[in-house]
Amino acid sequence: MTRVVDARSYKSGDLVGLIALSGSVCYFPGCSQRIVLIVNGEPIVQAEIAHIRAAKANGPRYFKDMSDDERRSYANLIWLCVAHHKVVDRNRGADFSIETLERWKSERESPAMDALKGLGQLDENRLQELISEALETAQDKLSDALKRFEQVDSEAANLLANLVDEISSTGRLGAVPDPDVSAMLAEAASSLSHLPDYAPMLADAGEKLSYLPDVASQLSNAAASAAHLADVAIALDAASNKLQGLESLINQLNEAASSVSGASELVTQIRAAASSLATAANAMADARGAY
Repeated sequence: MTRVVDARSYKSGDLVGLIALSGSVCYFPGCSQRIVLIVNGEPIVQAEIAHIRAAKANGPRYFKDMSDDERRSYANLIWLCVAHHKVVDRNRGADFSIETLERWKSERESPAMDALKGLGQLDENRLQELISEALETAQDKLSDALKRFEQVDSEAANLLANLVDEISSTGRLGAVPDPDVSAMLAEAASSLSHLPDYAPMLADAGEKLSYLPDVASQLSNAAASAAHLADVAIALDAASNKLQGLESLINQLNEAASSVSGASELVTQIRAAASSLATAANAMADARGAY
């Protein structure tokens, strides 16, 4: 019994291969329309499968001596955006021949196919050779650049030359930096990149704080000087208490002076003494209030 195959029932591997080898872009020359578009985190296919030789009779570029399995095969398929699919297939494909579409397919896929073929012979030794060749090419370019740079800054050029030699040596020995370590170093470098801006600020703060030892010494001396104030306050309070009776004594002296009207000189002396006592009492009251 003959197996019936739908010429539009494509193998998943062929579809993936077409996307990968096409660069995920419409095969029409000059078109940059992407085959797959990410929408809300989901890949959406926005192109259409086109047959170089038609899938059905009366279709564009139909070739009768071909099985349906061949019509749906990878060799007969290309990706086209919706607009170019319409352009290529209109008029039953009269404007675009089989040879033209096959040329598009070959030109688009050949570079990727060649790269994939090379992977078949790739082993650890060959990979090391490719790395060494790439490093040697880069070293040659850097050496030329360093020779020109040496005319501007010879010291910096020498430092860079030494660094290039170290990198080149690492490549020949096969030592490959750990990607995680490289990422950590890059992050640390980014975090520390602002430190030069803080250096002047720290220096200025250090200079302003340099006088603090002198201030501390002054505060210590002031504290020692103030230690006896409590004793002074107690003594002043006691003296004030003793002077509380002076007011009545002053009044008595004034009365005595008034009664001795005939002794004017004595009166003057008594009143002067009373005034002095009043002044002393006021001074003691002020001192007590201050403490």
